[in-house]
Amino acid sequence: MPGFDDPTYVIIVLALLVPFVWLGVALRRLQAKGPYLMSEEQRFRVVTTTETLSLKYPDGREEVVAWDAIAEVRIRTTDAGPRADDVWWHFDRLDGGPTLEVPNGATGVAELVSMIGAVLDGFDHDAIVAAMASTERADFPAWVRPGAEA
Repeated sequence: MPGFDDPTYVIIVLALLVPFVWLGVALRRLQAKGPYLMSEEQRFRVVTTTETLSLKYPDGREEVVAWDAIAEVRIRTTDAGPRADDVWWHFDRLDGGPTLEVPNGATGVAELVSMIGAVLDGFDHDAIVAAMASTERADFPAWVRPGAEA
């Protein structure tokens, strides 16, 4: 019976083990590079509280908007999908400041949708359904602050 003193046995065992060790090292390196494996949309991170909506960009910048400072919510679709970001949430500000644009594939969008229902009374959830079914350029108004209509 072959054993560790037989060079052929040692070579066969090493030949079988080396690929598994290499695979383990490669997987650990990939896990360490996790953000690089995310889609471009997923690199955006949305965080919501009952007071604010914040968006962290892939480059580290962050924008924070109070729910009370939002005038309108629209969902904009493009005809660029599915290989490009084709659904965007637009949060227009009461003060006319820059629109906060959130890609639908951003990390935290599911929590955003839940929070919107809780903090923006009268939000039109049917606009979400219509936007997700769209394959062309369109705007889907989902909520306008009472008294803020143009």
